[in-house]
Amino acid sequence: MIRLNKVSHKYGSTEVVKNISVTFEPRKITVITGPSGEGKSTIFRIITNLIKPTTGKVEIDSADSVGMVFQNNALYPHLSVLNNLVLPQRVIMKTEKKEAISRALDTLEKLNIIDLVEKTISSLSGGESQRVAIARSVVMDNNIILLDEPTSALDEENTGKLEKLLLQLKTTKTIIIITHDLPFANRIADISYQLLNKTLTKISR
Repeated sequence: MIRLNKVSHKYGSTEVVKNISVTFEPRKITVITGPSGEGKSTIFRIITNLIKPTTGKVEIDSADSVGMVFQNNALYPHLSVLNNLVLPQRVIMKTEKKEAISRALDTLEKLNIIDLVEKTISSLSGGESQRVAIARSVVMDNNIILLDEPTSALDEENTGKLEKLLLQLKTTKTIIIITHDLPFANRIADISYQLLNKTLTKISR
């Protein structure tokens, strides 16, 4: 579980987020919407420890591991889908090659994208790349997954496929999404917040 307790952050003298307190509930999809420049990405950078809050505290349970799916997916374009899932296991988790391959294939199978296994990332559509990036986060044993504007490059069909995948994953994962796509947010969210005037407000559903 992730908790932000009175978190604020400044870039120089400019306050980007202000006095945010929120607990992200496990096995729920939480969506944060709001105008550009309000600090949504800053919240993700704070959660992933890319930046430290100016004031306040971030608490992440010791058993939890956080994975970030960036807007551009940050995959290796020259490698196959399989190797994009195997390589981080080998480098970061020090997993033996045979086990890493097995885990990668099992994850692709569970997420219904095993047909992409031998394709290179550069040959994939935007929707396929998005699902592979999520698979990479899953294979790394992350039980909390952050998604930054996941539908920004997707058409209606691929957005629908992404929604099905996220609904499947939330049975075992905590998912937090920042997005400008309000129809997508309304369909997918269990819990919704709006970031406005630098602070979070819960939206009733």
